[in-house]
Amino acid sequence: MEENLVVEECGLYRAHGFTTGAMAISEKLGKLSVVRKLDSVSKKKIALNILEFWNVFECPNIFLERQIPFDGISIEAVTWKSDLVFCACTDGSVYIVSPYLSKKQRVQVCPSALWCCTSSPHSEEVFFGSDSGFVFAIGFNEDNVPIARRVLHVGMDHRIMSIACSFKNNGLKLAVGMVDRIEIHSIVSAGAVPLDPIHIDIPRQNEKKATIVWTLHFLNNHVLISGDSQGKVTFWNSNNGASYKIIPSHQADILCLAVGNNDTIFVSGVDHRIQAISGLTGGEKQFDWSTVGQRLIHEIDVRSMATYGMWLISGGAEHHLTLSNPHINVQTPPTSKYSVPRHGNFMLFTHPQYVEIWNRGTSGVQSKHSSNRVPLSAGPTKLAQLYLPKSGFITSAVMSESGRFVAVAGADSMLIYEVNLSKDRGKAKKTTTEPVKVCTTVPDVSVTAMYMTSKFCYYASGDFDIRRFMFASKKRTTLVESQGSSVLRTLVVSIDDTVAVALNCRSQLILFGNLYTAKSEDAESKIPTYRSIDLNTVPIDCRFLTNDVKSVIVLNASSKFSLTCVDLATGAQIGSALTANGLFPSKDQKIRDMVVAFSDISPDNQTIVTSSSGGYVIISDLLQKERTVLYEPTQSKYRSKCPARPFWVNKSTAMLCSARPLSLPTQAPFKVVRYDRN
Repeated sequence: MEENLVVEECGLYRAHGFTTGAMAISEKLGKLSVVRKLDSVSKKKIALNILEFWNVFECPNIFLERQIPFDGISIEAVTWKSDLVFCACTDGSVYIVSPYLSKKQRVQVCPSALWCCTSSPHSEEVFFGSDSGFVFAIGFNEDNVPIARRVLHVGMDHRIMSIACSFKNNGLKLAVGMVDRIEIHSIVSAGAVPLDPIHIDIPRQNEKKATIVWTLHFLNNHVLISGDSQGKVTFWNSNNGASYKIIPSHQADILCLAVGNNDTIFVSGVDHRIQAISGLTGGEKQFDWSTVGQRLIHEIDVRSMATYGMWLISGGAEHHLTLSNPHINVQTPPTSKYSVPRHGNFMLFTHPQYVEIWNRGTSGVQSKHSSNRVPLSAGPTKLAQLYLPKSGFITSAVMSESGRFVAVAGADSMLIYEVNLSKDRGKAKKTTTEPVKVCTTVPDVSVTAMYMTSKFCYYASGDFDIRRFMFASKKRTTLVESQGSSVLRTLVVSIDDTVAVALNCRSQLILFGNLYTAKSEDAESKIPTYRSIDLNTVPIDCRFLTNDVKSVIVLNASSKFSLTCVDLATGAQIGSALTANGLFPSKDQKIRDMVVAFSDISPDNQTIVTSSSGGYVIISDLLQKERTVLYEPTQSKYRSKCPARPFWVNKSTAMLCSARPLSLPTQAPFKVVRYDRN
């Protein structure tokens, strides 16, 4: 096989760009919530907003767990409270979302836009700043129902653009940032004497140009930090409103700031330099600060930042997130969704609002120099483009092994198409059969994971529900149904449709049994069972390792346990783990190559593993103590250094699919002037 293996590289997928609008991190849960907005030239309507949940336990190897679409709604700010995310929207509503459950709660707070939000571990409520000058709070009553209340009002002519809170001496302080002004309010309990607010007027540099306070943050010693449209970082005494220090760190608007574990302050905005500011003294007596360096890792606006341990996560007008520390920086690859069936010559590409079906093409005859680039004798051809009703956001799509059925799932429905497409140049066969027709529609379902076999389409929905659709009888069957467990994000079913494994958002491996017997479609002879297997590391993906479905191979976020084999009966690890450095050794210690994807297991027990830099290896003897690497880490000189997703097309052909950006960011970069020169 080693001599006859053909590796095809596919760069047809064009990923749509999403900018970063806001982010918030929960260090306790190890999850990052990010608001992404579809980058479009047209500004006539609200761009598609997506709330993403990333697992950041093994920084910098973070990975995307869930995407929740908000079509027609613009989310301006997010914050964590316990294990929930609160989203402030421009229609005056607040959405409450859990990273583990599928339910979204909506609370209409006011008719005007909500621009900012904040929370404190010492308060049971989350606070929101509105366009009409009100501060609202949302908490839960005894029945766990969210209740909104009005906290304070700074005036109808004051738009609250930023907000922060701090807890001191059994009292809560709220700081609100507006145009040319900051106010600090003390929130007292019922019956207590209210305290007068502290008003801080910010002078303008230009009388005709207002100063907008874009961001606020309280340090541990209750010092208030503000970043404004003048490009200045100001440290305030929250007790009397006096200014400790003003640092003119940027040449344009400061849009965001974040504070690390060592009290290092990171500041950035339209001037995309990330400036690091540190205190000159420590502890409670820290009242002097100075710039200690900067990170030039962005080219356009930085709109939001968060810290996790030694890592800074930043994003903005660019279409990726950037993770950085003082030594290295890592960019997240474009979000790409492919499906390449094992039997057939098709490829399925999933985009935000449509899916594409392509003919893969035909491989050319290999020359004597097999290492050279060999073009396809018949190039790829686009065959069809499928949509959901009302052009809704597509959460996932999958194609059957033969390429005959395509399932497309959205936020609240799923369609299964039956396709009859010619393999020659995309023309439909000259028969009475329509090239594409709807096989079935499943309404009122939010699909989180899908998988297709030769007989069924399996789909996970809700919190912990698994259903399937039988192609022959057009019958839908509920296999497992449970409430309040956890959303299933990955689903893999065995070839004989008897066993399945899934990964949930709590980093657990779920084993399902008794899914199908010969009599199960007519008379249920066995009830499907399931149990969870706790893993020692954070799993990204999994595959069945053997045809007898006794073990699985798990791709982990940890670089020390990148690939592990797990016995399903005992949950124990089989053999030693494969490390990222062992599979993809690096000559430079500053460059960290990470395992990002792997293929299905071939009939001869082989898998293809790809890295973050675009390299790949083929591994066999997975159940043995010593695995065999058939190919050394290889990076094609014809392909950019971006990660690829591998597929086995047949016994002797492998395919590597990588994504390229559809377009550049539409935001023009700010021109930074250095040392009085352009």
